[in-house]
Amino acid sequence: MDSFKDVLEAAQMYCKAQMAEPTYNLYIDGLEPISFEDSSHITLSVRNDFICKIVTDRYLGLLKEAFKSVLGFAFSRRKPTMQDLSDLLYAANGINRPESGKRTAPSALNRQDIKIYVCLPEGAYLYNAKRHSLELVNKADLRQSEAPVCLVLVSDYNDRWSGLDAGIVSQNISIFCAGTGLGTYPHTTMDVSELKAGLKLKGQQTPMICNSVGFAK
Repeated sequence: MDSFKDVLEAAQMYCKAQMAEPTYNLYIDGLEPISFEDSSHITLSVRNDFICKIVTDRYLGLLKEAFKSVLGFAFSRRKPTMQDLSDLLYAANGINRPESGKRTAPSALNRQDIKIYVCLPEGAYLYNAKRHSLELVNKADLRQSEAPVCLVLVSDYNDRWSGLDAGIVSQNISIFCAGTGLGTYPHTTMDVSELKAGLKLKGQQTPMICNSVGFAK
């Protein structure tokens, strides 16, 4: 899974900055991804039992610190309410000027190309800004982290403006969360193939950013 490889590579670079290069090359560089459930349940493979023991005894704490740095903070079991989610989606990319249909987030050439998919344990929904409602897309759990809510920002295009437009929406999410006691972190580590299929994306539609949202422990 490419997204897990990206996470591992970023964690390895974090470790490399904290270690002597020969030590890093011997014990950390050869780690391979096996499975990833969440930031607390990560399985890696090592070359042999001797290296496994050294990594476990000496570098497990550093690896945990590295993955926490890459993946963001841990979330509590407390879930945002539906009112929290309603207010958050409006702030992120809601229609605040009904007469013109313009949004809380500007977009290049007013393309309004960013769609917000709300991924919850019970299913994935598309935010309909005109109706300020959620439309069920898939009953599967498509969350991309252990957070109770993942907001996947999808652009209708995949061009030089897409990242900018998605970034503005992501910034709105972060500002809202900072002001209301919610926690969030944006990340581009996603299983893009899974999301494209599960969210039933078409044509050039591309997942750009995921904002994991919840309450910090």
